[in-house]
Amino acid sequence: MDPIPFLSKSNQHSTVLIQDWSIFELFGRKASGVCNAATSSKILIEIDDKNMRLEPAPLKIINEAQTSFAVYDLQKIQSEPSFSVSALYDGLLSSTSKQSPAPISVSSVVGGTDQLSGLLVSVLRNEGAAQRVIYTHQLPWFLLIYYHTVTLTCKDLSSGQKQIPTIHKQLFAPAVTRKKPALIEWEFDLPRNSECRLQFKFEKAFLRIREYPPDANHGMYVPGAILTLLPNETDNKDAMRENRVVVHGNVLLIALPVPDFSMPFNVICFVMTTVSLCFGPIHSFSTKMLIPVNSVLPSSSLARKVFRLFLLVLLALASYAQYKEMSLHEIRRSIEQFFEKMNSV
Repeated sequence: MDPIPFLSKSNQHSTVLIQDWSIFELFGRKASGVCNAATSSKILIEIDDKNMRLEPAPLKIINEAQTSFAVYDLQKIQSEPSFSVSALYDGLLSSTSKQSPAPISVSSVVGGTDQLSGLLVSVLRNEGAAQRVIYTHQLPWFLLIYYHTVTLTCKDLSSGQKQIPTIHKQLFAPAVTRKKPALIEWEFDLPRNSECRLQFKFEKAFLRIREYPPDANHGMYVPGAILTLLPNETDNKDAMRENRVVVHGNVLLIALPVPDFSMPFNVICFVMTTVSLCFGPIHSFSTKMLIPVNSVLPSSSLARKVFRLFLLVLLALASYAQYKEMSLHEIRRSIEQFFEKMNSV
């Protein structure tokens, strides 16, 4: 277990860190009990500093591969129901290193005033020497890219003057709807101390209702751009090929056109209310008969039998259409074909 230093005091040139830690501070709880299924329950703590002091003291210290470990056997520690180890250091850790920002960075933003179209802008900053890079951006199929609007412009960070980058290769792979994403790949020289903008317009496609994720109004996440650094003439090309430097951009959030998800619920409520209002009188008319008291029950009339038969036929046709997943047009066409056969006979 490696100690996690906690920030105590810092300035522009140096940082002082407190190295003290404990199991309770790391995990938010103490170790309680032992594992009944295990043959042993032990805590091993790597002793990486001679100035580290453990409380309580370990039962024993073992040495393996030039590394010392403090051993705590939970099965032998029965004094407390919960157990925690604290590591205390005699001094503070002072660091004089200063983390400098990355010389090359990439970030992307999405603009637009409506939910139908938009503008995607990727900002590439190079605060060092000139670098040959490959810009790669993979976009989902529901973003319909206007490839004729893809532009690359650069300017100097100090003077603001426009610069013309050297473009070596351009690759556009269009998306296939619901099968393959789109791909934009440019290989060009990123000028020194410059800021480049690669932007293009796009249109948002309409999704099917089952393709929207939960909380669709939040939007859809889109992968960020990727910038691959290629070796220059002065670099070790073999080493750069084996250890290629890749800079990842931020993930984008795209707001898609969202339908009214409550509309199917409203339609179901309206249809079921209408059906219930119509079903009651029809059911009463087809099943009940009003007769005088102490009179003989009349036989069922022919009209009532025909009406019941008609309802059964409609119910059978509705069940058959639901089973075959037929549309209204297909049902009408089937009825027309049936009457055509009857006329031919």
